[in-house]
Amino acid sequence: MQKMYMNLKVGNIEKSRSFYKGLGFDAIEMYNTEKSSVYRMLDDCFLMVYETGALDHHKNIPGVDMKTYQNSSFSLAADSIAEIDEMINKVKALGGHVYPEPIDNEFMYGHGFVDMDGNIWDLFLFKETKDKV
Repeated sequence: MQKMYMNLKVGNIEKSRSFYKGLGFDAIEMYNTEKSSVYRMLDDCFLMVYETGALDHHKNIPGVDMKTYQNSSFSLAADSIAEIDEMINKVKALGGHVYPEPIDNEFMYGHGFVDMDGNIWDLFLFKETKDKV
């Protein structure tokens, strides 16, 4: 396998576009549709967001209310504490829910947020072991 595509259901595609673009995610406009958007997260990792109903081919699989149940979480490794803090400030400005306090111990710094659709995002930096995990 060479690439990873993460698919997320969202309640409002326009709000999601504003949110993810505001965070600095690289939008790939040529793949956008009326009810979906694609973002490059890393060289070979993409985020695909779909408005509710756009993935009807999954209709035999019941969905969950992401604001009530945790389905999954996504973790992004940062290059610095400043990068994490900058992203958290963007999330706050865009109306996302930020965890109350960052985690800061001898081996890791981390913080996180929940987007407007209940998807959980963790941001972290391994201090001494950076890039070894």
